[in-house]
Amino acid sequence: MLLYELTQYPVKGVKSTQQGPLVIPEDMQEIEESPADDIIPTLQNIGLDNYRRDNANKVSVYVPRQDRKKTIEILLDRLDGAEYDPNAPGSSLGLVYYKGAKIQVRPAGGSGVESAGLKNEAHLVETIKRMVSEVGPLNITFVGDNGKSITVKDVTEAISAGADTKGRKKSDVNLLSNGKAIPLSLKKGNAAYWESADTMWGDKADALVDQLVKQQKVTLTPTGRVRKQDQAPVVKISPEVAKKATAEETLDVVFGSDVLAGNGAVIKETFVDEHYTLKGNDLTITADAVITTAEDIPDNQRVWWLIRNDQTRPRPNHKYPGLRVLAAYASRITQNVLKVS
Repeated sequence: MLLYELTQYPVKGVKSTQQGPLVIPEDMQEIEESPADDIIPTLQNIGLDNYRRDNANKVSVYVPRQDRKKTIEILLDRLDGAEYDPNAPGSSLGLVYYKGAKIQVRPAGGSGVESAGLKNEAHLVETIKRMVSEVGPLNITFVGDNGKSITVKDVTEAISAGADTKGRKKSDVNLLSNGKAIPLSLKKGNAAYWESADTMWGDKADALVDQLVKQQKVTLTPTGRVRKQDQAPVVKISPEVAKKATAEETLDVVFGSDVLAGNGAVIKETFVDEHYTLKGNDLTITADAVITTAEDIPDNQRVWWLIRNDQTRPRPNHKYPGLRVLAAYASRITQNVLKVS
C-alpha cells in the first residue's frame, strides 16, 4: 500500500488513520504533467483552440486544409525556440517541435473542426492590411451590438500579437496608429470562458474547496487515479462550484495588463467579410460586443470563477488534482453549479 499525507479535510472514499496518512491502493493510475499539457495553454493563447492531445508528447492542431502551411509558419514565428522538421514521419508536412512536444498541423477535413481563434485573428489582420494597401491609412471603428464602440484613427498596420502573453498581456492584434500600438483582445462569438485560471486563482480555489468540504456543501470522490509527483488522489467534485469575481479580478481577467493601459478594447466576434464596411478611408467593423471598460461587459459575460471537473488536470502546484479553475462567462454558470458568495 502507498501512504499519502492526509489533507486538512477528508476525501470521500479514501481511508485514513488517526495519525493522518491516506491509504491508497497500489494499482491506482498516476497522472502527471507532460510536454503536451505544458504547451496547450500557449496554443490556446495564439488562437489554436481546436486541438487534440494525442499523447503525453504530441498535440494535433486542426485547421482548414488550405491553412496548414500558413499555420506552421505562424507557429515558427510566434513560438520562441520552435523548430520544424518537414521530413518528420507521420505527416505530409512534417512536425513542429516546441518545449519537448511535437505539434502536428492536420487538415480539418470533413470533421468540421477549424481553428476559429487563429482564423479569426488572421481574418482581421489580413483584411485591415489589404485595405490599408488599397486606400492608405484607415480610421477604424468597431461597433458592438452592446451599444459600445471604439475608433482608432490613422491606422497604418495591423499586427498579430497573441503569442506575447508575458506579464498577463491580453492583446491578440495591435493596430499601429501615429507611432502607438492600440491593443485589441479578440474573443470568438461563441466563447464561453475568459481564460484558464489555475495559475491565477488556483490557490483560492483550493481554499474554497477546503471550506465547502468542511461545511459538507460539496463532496470529493476519488477517481482511482493519483498524481505521480506526490501520489495525491485525483478527485471529482460534486456539485461544481462558482464564485463571482471581484471588480479588481474582473479587470485583470478581461483586460490583462495591456488593453486598458493601451486605450484598447476587447472585441467579441467571429469575423467574416460581412462585418467590414469601407467608405473612403473609414472602415466600420461590426461585432457582438465592444468592451473598453468594466461597465461595457454584457451581463451574460460577467466573470465568474468556475471550479469544475477535468480528470486530465494534474495541477502540480495545487491541492486537488482532477479539478480545474476557469474564468467563465456568467452564462456558463448553470443551475446545477453551486454558487457561493
